[in-house]
Amino acid sequence: MPTHYGDEECHVDGMRYAWNCLKSVTKSRLHQAGFFFQPNFESVNGLTGDYQVKSAPSSLHTYILRLPWVSGEAVADLGANTGVLAQKIAARGPIVTAVDNIIPKDVPGISAVTADLNGEFSTFLGSNHFNTVVALDVIEHLYAPEQAAKQMIQILKPNGILCASTANIGYIIVRIMLLFGWFNYGKKGILDRTHHRLFTLHSFQRLLEQAGFRVIRIRGFGPPIIDAFGNTFLWRSIDQVSAFLARTWPTLFAFNFLIIAKKVPTTVERTIATLHSKRCP
Repeated sequence: MPTHYGDEECHVDGMRYAWNCLKSVTKSRLHQAGFFFQPNFESVNGLTGDYQVKSAPSSLHTYILRLPWVSGEAVADLGANTGVLAQKIAARGPIVTAVDNIIPKDVPGISAVTADLNGEFSTFLGSNHFNTVVALDVIEHLYAPEQAAKQMIQILKPNGILCASTANIGYIIVRIMLLFGWFNYGKKGILDRTHHRLFTLHSFQRLLEQAGFRVIRIRGFGPPIIDAFGNTFLWRSIDQVSAFLARTWPTLFAFNFLIIAKKVPTTVERTIATLHSKRCP
């Protein structure tokens, strides 16, 4: 920033001035990355866009795409946004239905269903219909996560699989912020301004178990460092360390976590399945 000083004496406290400049630049960069929000850093063109599918090798989305998808199985992607992730899953063989309150029409390779996930979306999707339900970073945006989890189990077939993720309010950076009395919402990330509910790993696991799921796998992920800041040697190194810590100690170092759970069949469903197996050896 070009600056001109006149002949008058400058009475600025140099160290304090430098410290305030450093803080402002740091806040501005964090605001641009979406991890911090301060209105004076916002611009007309700086509004939050569509949900971005992460491409880094250590990211949640890359992990989901590496799962052993079965050709021909029915998959529901809840909160599909523009349907990009749903298309990538469909390319691996499953028949994918993308569900959101606004879905672009004529998205190649997938079926699109417009439904409010805060409402009775199971009435649009049917009971016992899907082999897998994908709900990534969705449940924290809903007004009643408990009701949504019950509907997820309703649309799954017996022994169907749920892949659900959410942000970790117990992440170490958030804990440090709280230690110093700082709680700032941002445009995205853990303290996204559109989040209605916040979860730790244990509270999210308890939510799914109370809905009738049995947890079979938990995986922690670090923040999207490469996708947010660039694929340089420095950021790759930091990303790898962060990913290792998130896998090893997800309650503290996971930026968000994925729970893979199985629908536990009810007594009635188990009885029907037993009778069907006896009739159809």
